[in-house]
Amino acid sequence: MAIALQRTDGSAIDFLLLGVGWTPVTRWKLLSKRTARVDLNAVALLYRGASLAEVVYHEQMTSSDGAVRLHGDNLTGEGPGDDEVISIEPGRLAPDITRVFLAVTCSTGEATDLRDAYCRLLDGASNAELLRYPMHDRTHPGLLMGALVRAHPWQFQQIASPLSARHPVDVVPQLERYLL
Repeated sequence: MAIALQRTDGSAIDFLLLGVGWTPVTRWKLLSKRTARVDLNAVALLYRGASLAEVVYHEQMTSSDGAVRLHGDNLTGEGPGDDEVISIEPGRLAPDITRVFLAVTCSTGEATDLRDAYCRLLDGASNAELLRYPMHDRTHPGLLMGALVRAHPWQFQQIASPLSARHPVDVVPQLERYLL
């Protein structure tokens, strides 16, 4: 299902935020507690048609045109609110970028080590939450949230498919069926 990225007054949403939040599970073992080490990562994969153009993630935090930016890499999930945020300005994307996939990967830890994990899409100007996906699949710690698709206005194609991906390179083969 595709959602037009526009406000109720018809104006286009020109600043989006992908927020990812999680809390690692704490377990008691004997008389000490141990907090799981889980590192989720927000990822944006930019495509020209069916070809991957670039990826914004913890090793490349800004797209070449500056329209997509990761605002820090949280390694633990500690702290309130969104632990990782990617901002996207669709109007600033290079004209040949036709699609931006939004995903969450898990570089360390397992799905069973997560509590209260989610990803969400927000109108960055108002902070209004447009979509929210809980991440409670106990076999896959990651999620393919969906894709921004170039249209007038831009649209968001919901996918919400669990991912087993430690790195963005693991996501790419799983996108092929959405590029047809």
